[in-house]
Amino acid sequence: MTNSEGKKAATDPYREAPPELGPLEGEHGPAFSGSRKLWWIVRAAFFSAWTLYLVASLTISFGVIVIGAVALIHIVIVVDFHRNADIAVEVYRDGFRVHRRGRWQSVKWDDITTYTTYVERVGPSIVWFNWWSNVARTRVVVTTRTGTIELTSALDGLLKVGARIRSESLKRLRRKAKADLEAGVRVDFGRLVLDPDGIERDGDRLQWADVASIEVTSGQIIVRRGPKKKVWSRDPYLGTPNAHVLVDMIERRLKVAAPLTSP
Repeated sequence: MTNSEGKKAATDPYREAPPELGPLEGEHGPAFSGSRKLWWIVRAAFFSAWTLYLVASLTISFGVIVIGAVALIHIVIVVDFHRNADIAVEVYRDGFRVHRRGRWQSVKWDDITTYTTYVERVGPSIVWFNWWSNVARTRVVVTTRTGTIELTSALDGLLKVGARIRSESLKRLRRKAKADLEAGVRVDFGRLVLDPDGIERDGDRLQWADVASIEVTSGQIIVRRGPKKKVWSRDPYLGTPNAHVLVDMIERRLKVAAPLTSP
């Protein structure tokens, strides 16, 4: 089978799940349906109308900007839900497949090269609204050897699917990263790069013997150095490619690291 034929087969809308994916373990459909669909449309319409009313009344203030931002992200989410109205994900023992806009795309766990999570919020200035946690759009971006798949909040059960993909990819990407480091190959995680001698970030280097700890706090990946555990780097977990592998690799390395020597 040629590459073009393989790609066509992987996205054929009528094709049964490839046998190499193993038995089916879970199914997930669109989140935008029924009462939830109506609720999001009403919210988007409400904040849009409120913004237009305030603008028409020439009542321009920081509050209007915030309400306008809330309206905008509601509209983005509703449009995203509509664009993915037929989305479905089937999770199998050895991979998963995604249905979107009439076509299927299959992915084996072994073919995943990058897993990244994004959460897009309006901003911390409106954290006091009781519906704050709902005004966000989560995206899970999976890069494979043949392309990229993006899953959003339009999928019901996105967090569960994302957790499974993260878990399965961690097992495999950890092995590859470990083999690369043992072979002297650098492993990139966005701004942070691991190599056999330590960690590099924007030209700064930290030897493995000087790494005191790594932690994920308030959405930040924090690397500390020396006996006093001073902060050496701070980077967002969300948006960092393979952040789960980065944290796992450093934690495992610390278990066998040499005693700290730097002040």
